[in-house]
Amino acid sequence: MKYVPSFLILVLAGCPSSSVPTEDIDGGVRADAIVRADARVGAPDAASTLADDASATPADDAAPADDAASQADDASTPADDASVTPGADGGCVFPPLMIDGPFPGGPPPASAHLLVTDTSSNAIFQVSLAGVVQRQWASPVARVYGVTHDRRTTDGFWVAGYPIVGMNGANRPFRRMTFAGTVTSSYAYSSFSQDGFHGLDFAFGPVPDQDVIVFTMMNRNNIDTVSGALTLDGSRWFEGGVLESTTRWYGMDVERYACNDGNSLVYWTTHTDTLVLRDWPTGNEIRTHVLPTTAARGVARTPYGDFYVVDGANRRVLHLDAMGVLLGSFATPGRNPGDVSYGE
Repeated sequence: MKYVPSFLILVLAGCPSSSVPTEDIDGGVRADAIVRADARVGAPDAASTLADDASATPADDAAPADDAASQADDASTPADDASVTPGADGGCVFPPLMIDGPFPGGPPPASAHLLVTDTSSNAIFQVSLAGVVQRQWASPVARVYGVTHDRRTTDGFWVAGYPIVGMNGANRPFRRMTFAGTVTSSYAYSSFSQDGFHGLDFAFGPVPDQDVIVFTMMNRNNIDTVSGALTLDGSRWFEGGVLESTTRWYGMDVERYACNDGNSLVYWTTHTDTLVLRDWPTGNEIRTHVLPTTAARGVARTPYGDFYVVDGANRRVLHLDAMGVLLGSFATPGRNPGDVSYGE
């Protein structure tokens, strides 16, 4: 999750392609889960649950059982919106952070801070860039994991958590909170999540109704997916099974988002001991930074090019420069940190 400067404009193309593995619901493949992107397809992930990573996840953070009474699935993916202004190559215009800069000089303003989630205390903490707790909120979702600042309306942030058996509709929510602690939006995500949402980021659309929350999750076929939900109503905007089967993937920081077809992404994510820049839907690893942890989790990038990464194994947040060099770290407020978001 990151701050995205509005003064940079780039264009990404989005065109039809073959489909990736999709949700198999009642014996059939969902029509709305077919991926359209730039003629490339990623590999499915026969992923393990969070409990598989015993070195990083306490027992009380084991993934709950599948919710047998999941809510009805959304029958359709939003079609290309006529209000979207496409770029010359068919993509839509949006303001990303440039992957290789140039980045403005620091230091960050005094208002710069991080949001860090903790699943054990089920809380969201606002901390300084040195890790000093400034504010905290009780989570409005069960076992909160993901968090991202609302980039469109900067007085709040979004959170998401894990499912709870028997709480149909309330067990897979996105909630938006103000910094005063008031919940202003509450969406039960229309697609099933096997064990919760592992990192969020906010991606601008060309108009507010096309803004998207991007996240990783495991769907009911046990495929780790990169997925998106419209901030307008929480409906699914895209889903693709693109992450590898060798390990779980966590964290989401979108560098680029082609919002006319809702699915072409360039993003940072983490797994095990690496911070990885990937594209979607191909799943190519564009760049990899090795981290001093065995349980990398949430990731946020600042407008100055550096990173903050959650180290779940050591209960700390790592600070790295734009090349992945460790600059420092601080202890997290909770004992089971999940995600991080940068804001000013």
